[in-house]
Amino acid sequence: MFDYTKNALLSFLAIPFLFVYIILSYGFVLTKLYGWFVFPIFPNFPQYIGILQMSGLMIFVEFLHPINFPNLKIGGEKIKSEVDFLQLIVGPWVTLLMGWILYRIIN
Repeated sequence: MFDYTKNALLSFLAIPFLFVYIILSYGFVLTKLYGWFVFPIFPNFPQYIGILQMSGLMIFVEFLHPINFPNLKIGGEKIKSEVDFLQLIVGPWVTLLMGWILYRIIN
């Protein structure tokens, strides 16, 4: 028999850790992208902005423009949300990789 209490407790504990991971990973990626693309163009801006400041900026931007995943349907059936979850986990690192490739092309 499936234990719903154990699953609910695990979800209750995992969600805050997921939020912290997402905020800090996007903050790290924003810090790198800022150093690669924004600071060289605008040298009067602060030279280094830390991960916590960029995490706060990411929270602010997400407040203005939240991540909304469309409900994908194929043949009238809704696609499961594992792809959305994977995008939240891997998304910042793919963005960092693409930014690094662009940075290397530019410089």
